[in-house]
Order: sequence, then structure tokens, then C-alpha cells
Amino acid sequence: MHKKILLFALVLVLAISACTPSAPAPTELTTVDVCYSAKSASTVVLWYAQEKDIFAKYGLKINLEYIPSGSSAVAALIAGDVDICMVAGAGVVNAVAADQDAVMIAGLFNKFIAGFFTTPDIQTPEDLIGKTLAISRPGSSSTVGTLLTLDEFGLTVDEDVTLVSVGNDPERFTAIKAGQVSGAVLSPPSSIYAEQEGYTLLFDLAASDIDYQFSGLATRRAFIESDRDIVVDFMKAIIEASAYLKADPDDTKALLAKHLELDPVADQYIIDGSYDLFIAAGLESTPYPTLTGLQTIIDASIETNPDVANITPEDTVDLSIVAELEESGFISDIQTK
Repeated sequence: MHKKILLFALVLVLAISACTPSAPAPTELTTVDVCYSAKSASTVVLWYAQEKDIFAKYGLKINLEYIPSGSSAVAALIAGDVDICMVAGAGVVNAVAADQDAVMIAGLFNKFIAGFFTTPDIQTPEDLIGKTLAISRPGSSSTVGTLLTLDEFGLTVDEDVTLVSVGNDPERFTAIKAGQVSGAVLSPPSSIYAEQEGYTLLFDLAASDIDYQFSGLATRRAFIESDRDIVVDFMKAIIEASAYLKADPDDTKALLAKHLELDPVADQYIIDGSYDLFIAAGLESTPYPTLTGLQTIIDASIETNPDVANITPEDTVDLSIVAELEESGFISDIQTK
């Protein structure tokens, strides 16, 4: 009798299981390879979206890779090694001028958040004549910033100064401190350190109000054509992360300290300054690339790359991704939450 009851119960369980819909399988995340070209406060947008699972919310698994120098990052993008890059507009402008597939889809920071710093002995533009200045690589944002500075001072490359490739902000600042070069463009936190330590801010690019495509997002037109939904979802995550960065300064500053390897107490001035310059004042809420900022890059780059004279800012952008999210109400909804 006992065996019959057990058998009946087993049959009943199997019957119920057969009639009950199975639980949906976990949603599979789409892998996207993403690079960034500078370890600075601007990159906190990516770090935040990654660590707070905002990318996962939109169905994406992001492989983040640091590739020093915007021109190197754009080269990896063109080669198909990565799908999307956080870079300044200079690398994209030079790539498009060379008839390569690269396009800006978002402008996260549309002003030049940097300054041109020199060794303390240099106090006037004339003091730069005959000196060596550091850039990361030819065609990079640091190169354009240096060219803008020289143009402001009426100086030219080769005739008045020499440019040498050194590396990103920390490496350029180290070269200045070691006396290997006389000056370089620096962004936070390196620029804040330089100011604290008494180096000369010869030209404040951030205060100049020059429209400039500083840090933004780039991809390939072919990738937009084949995987537009992925690009749209990626931008949704970035826009949502950007809103949280502004709404949650304490959490954002903790991430800055972690990724920039800063002491939350001893380096509080550096962290606060980086947040104020990049996030509070610099981060775009509706992140269209800046056409006037891209024209600035084209104009400044003609001296070192005449091919850029053959393109327009419109050749370097795809505004449709941000436009789609703005017109659908996604951006305004995120900002009012």
C-alpha cells in the first residue's frame, strides 16, 4: 500500500511538471570589446557602468581594455580588435582623413579639459623657443592641444619647438619633472598635481572656451550597420551611468580613487578637483559629438597632417544614435529619475 502511494505521488509530480511552463533560461549577454585610451577621470563613465552592472542591465558583457594613446586605440578599432573606443576626436579625424572606417557616435566631454604646463623656468611663450615638448603620439589629443597652444603663442613645430612622443599624462608629467622635456599638455589628475607642485600653467586650455572634441565614443560605420542594436544599448548604458555619476558624487569619487590609485584622504583635493572638472562641469548629458570641436581639430592638425583639409566634421560623426535616444524620450526619462 505504501509503495502504491509513493508511485502515485511520483506520477502526479511528473504530470504537474509536464504541464507547468519551464522557467525562462537566463538571458545571454552579448560580448562587446571596448577600449579606452587614457586612465583619467573621464574614464569613470565606463568604470561606473561596468561595476554597477549597468551594461548587463542592457544585455551587454563588456571586455574593457586600456590602450595607451588615442591614435593606437583608433588603430585597434579600425583593425577590428575592439568594437567601441573611448577616445578624443583627434584619432578619428586622422583616421577618416586616411579613408579608414572610424566614426564618433558620442561626445562625452566637448571642451578641452587640460592645461599646457612647463618647467618653472619657463614663464613666457618666448621661453619655449628651442625647447622640446612632450606628446603621446602624433595625431593624438595631446598633439592637437600642443598645436593649439603654439598657435595661440604664434609658434610653430620644427621652426620654434620640437615634439617628442613620450606617453600619456603620467609619463609626460614625469618627463617634465625629470627635465627631459620643457612642457606638455596635462589633464586631471596630472594637471592638478602639476599646479600643486609649482609647475607653470602657461596656457589654460580648459579656460580658453575652445570647442573641442575631447573624450567621446567611437566605433566603425560597418559595426553600426551590422550591430546597431548593440551600439544603441551601449549608449543607453553610458547615458544612464552619466546621470548617476552626477547624482552620486560620493560613489563616483570612490571609484576615481580606486582606479586612479589615489588615497581617499591624502589625495582628496585631487579627487574633488577631478570630479568637479570632468563630471560636475564637463560631462555632457545629451552627448552629441561637437561639430565645431571637430573643426577645431581639423584646423589645428593641418600643419602636421595636410590630408585633414579634405574632410569636414560631418564626415567624422554619426549623430543618429544619440538622436534616436533623445527623440524616443530615453535621455529625458533617465535624467528625471
